[in-house]
Amino acid sequence: MMTEFSKKELEALLKDTEEHLAETKRSGPGYYGIRERYDYAVEADERYIEKLKKQIADYDLNTLNENQQVVLDWLKKNAEWGTPTGLIYELTKRNSMAAEYIITAHDQLNKLEQFQVLAAFAEWGMKEVAE
Repeated sequence: MMTEFSKKELEALLKDTEEHLAETKRSGPGYYGIRERYDYAVEADERYIEKLKKQIADYDLNTLNENQQVVLDWLKKNAEWGTPTGLIYELTKRNSMAAEYIITAHDQLNKLEQFQVLAAFAEWGMKEVAE
């Protein structure tokens, strides 16, 4: 099982790895005895730095704002009675059964935020169906 890190922990790992890479480069190939070990150490750190940067960016994408969370919570709560696409449609109807604050939260989402809610709802739904 993969351990989930907080954004702060990921940023600390990134900082430590960047410092390690800088120290490795300062030490130079002579420290490692042979050039291949030095090259491998540098490449490994660079790959890990890129991976950490991607995880931090993904973390930001996967963090929902308040309006997104309101909409997602409503979708999850109502998933038993409706289909996924039916629930999305329900949010856009003028005479929706959703409370006004939920409709307002939905209406304030931009396209990207709507896609993020859909992705989070889909991920949650696939886990629910699998169980």
